[in-house]
Amino acid sequence: MYKRILIPLDGSKQAEAILAIISLLSSSIKPEVILVYIVSEPSPFIDPYGLGVVDYRYNKLDQYLLEANEYLESIRNNLQAENLEVKIIVEIGDETEVICQLIQDEKVDLIAISEIEQKGISKLFNKKLSSCLKRKISCPFLIFQQGELIIN
Repeated sequence: MYKRILIPLDGSKQAEAILAIISLLSSSIKPEVILVYIVSEPSPFIDPYGLGVVDYRYNKLDQYLLEANEYLESIRNNLQAENLEVKIIVEIGDETEVICQLIQDEKVDLIAISEIEQKGISKLFNKKLSSCLKRKISCPFLIFQQGELIIN
């Protein structure tokens, strides 16, 4: 059965919807839950005032990492109250690449993710991410989408 479940989170309540499913699933199998938050790498852009290539997010990267860690700590505390073993990981990089690498490094048996109902570009991005992950990973994939569970 599933011994290690990877759950990518982004700080939204929609992404956290998968946690209730995992809590129910975990009541009988007691896996290790691995929560991951991925901070996008800052990408440089041209300053409109002619100062060159600038990315103000570099100045706040430490703050973003600290906030991500605090967020995952609060989720971990809630899950540990349900007697689950929980590991947290905060990474910087491309979501798909980081998740694929973590699946190998952490020997993940199942990836569980909520597909968030969004509009516009963020909806396309989320669909692209889960579609890309489905093609790149070999472990089972559990998706919570619009109130339905999809097992791949």
